[in-house]
Amino acid sequence: MVRMLAGHGADIDKRGRIHESSPLDLASEEAVRLPCMRTLLDIGADVNARDKNGKTPLLHALASSDGLTVHNIENIRLLPQRGSDVHAATLDGETAVSSLVFLVKEALEGSVEDAAEIGRFCLRATWLLLAHGADTSCCLAPDGEEDGEPSLTLTSLEHFDRIFPLAVLLRQSGASFHCSHHRDSCWTGYRLVF
Repeated sequence: MVRMLAGHGADIDKRGRIHESSPLDLASEEAVRLPCMRTLLDIGADVNARDKNGKTPLLHALASSDGLTVHNIENIRLLPQRGSDVHAATLDGETAVSSLVFLVKEALEGSVEDAAEIGRFCLRATWLLLAHGADTSCCLAPDGEEDGEPSLTLTSLEHFDRIFPLAVLLRQSGASFHCSHHRDSCWTGYRLVF
């Protein structure tokens, strides 16, 4: 259907009037739309196009994933493979990594079973983002500001008892033991541990 519409002149990057989401944004939000997402990318949809808030299809895929009922891991895998910028940020500073920090915090507030399920999702998504150069050690302070949310690495170290596999993945992947933006002035794992 997508190929047919595009073949008849449909604009595959056209944005909706209300949320200004593109067909690729919408397809990225649900795992069942993976074939549609693939087709859109195959025929030239812009993998890094942004909606009115600056959200890319990758950020749409992560924002719609809750790790429990919505698992967009294949969408999250495909988008960086096709060139999605894992460092892209919305106008409010939301990034792929900040989406995972949010999910990890949600896991910490939930039941042990929910935390384990969300943790497994975050582990897979983190691995995929790391493979494309994501920085998990940088605090989530907006540009020009000193204070922000803790990094994914710091969050995993602070709560290693609940999300140990994620902390191990980050350390084994070479994640910095201090804020990669502010250096030791922001946080350091050595201060946390010792």
